[in-house]
Amino acid sequence: IQPTHENKRVPWIEINSAIGLIVLLLSTLEKKPHSVIKYQNKLVPQGSTSKIGIRKGDIVTFYHLFSDDSFQIFGKRSFNVALNGLLRCLADAGAAVEKIDRTLALPHRIECTTGGIYL
Repeated sequence: IQPTHENKRVPWIEINSAIGLIVLLLSTLEKKPHSVIKYQNKLVPQGSTSKIGIRKGDIVTFYHLFSDDSFQIFGKRSFNVALNGLLRCLADAGAAVEKIDRTLALPHRIECTTGGIYL
């Protein structure tokens, strides 16, 4: 019997909730007493409507870490910026933990491109 893969769309409400849980986890890890995890960006856990503050020098610009199915002329640029900032936080957390214990490395490398995009 061949397994079938149907195209199933995940609703944005579930995606937003999952991102909110990631933000809460990363924020909790940073705020834990004696934590070695520090992020360049500021995480604001608010459930499925979480935000991230991207720091550029002394200026912090906040972006929404949630989206929907609505059409936007310029795409979802601010959402993409927010996701890139979240990926930066994940990379920061992974690097901090890996310095303590090399066996706890992230399963996939997160690298920054020349344009400042995290992949």
